[in-house]
Amino acid sequence: MSTVALTAFFTYNRSNMPESVTLADVPLPPRALPPTGALTALYGFRDALEELSRLRKRWESDTVGFATVTLQAEIGKMPYGRVSPEKLSQYKFLYLDRITRPLEDICRDKFDSYAAEMGLERQDPFRHAGFVCERPDFIGRLHQEPEFNHLDVIVYRIDDPLTGPRQIASLFNKDAIVSIEARGVETRILLPQAVPERGMPGVEEATRKTA
Repeated sequence: MSTVALTAFFTYNRSNMPESVTLADVPLPPRALPPTGALTALYGFRDALEELSRLRKRWESDTVGFATVTLQAEIGKMPYGRVSPEKLSQYKFLYLDRITRPLEDICRDKFDSYAAEMGLERQDPFRHAGFVCERPDFIGRLHQEPEFNHLDVIVYRIDDPLTGPRQIASLFNKDAIVSIEARGVETRILLPQAVPERGMPGVEEATRKTA
């Protein structure tokens, strides 16, 4: 079985550490909305490190603390190579930069239909080298489709005008989380109630202090 690391953060009053903290979606570019029914976190070592450094400079102060949280998600079998429509059902994890052309076509058609429903101009998420998303909320719509609803984690790049394309991940199954580590603080870390459970044993909350 394979696991992947997702990175979140929270801020707190240094003089009054709360007994528990419910994680929130990481900040997205202006006007971008996170997928519903998911927790959206940072993904990828370099992208997460750079974004955390930028966010820490923005939020941390003498009175406001900044804590990073690492969530390990159990994803079963890790896809190697590009995922095709025929093999999609075999995996709980999907990285939209690593899919075959036929699966790209399916995703493109879905995104076009969502844009048309909302009266928006269609924008091809594959027009760059790989998948780059300007509407992260469409990832939530995509996950509601029968072909994608079994997925626990979807990783994709967003178009951020401040940093350029960077990776994030959306967690759609609370029970996929097997460990939660809050770095440098001691408090109970909770996952949002909006993230569904699939009835499998996992970690609902955790308390961990790391130097």
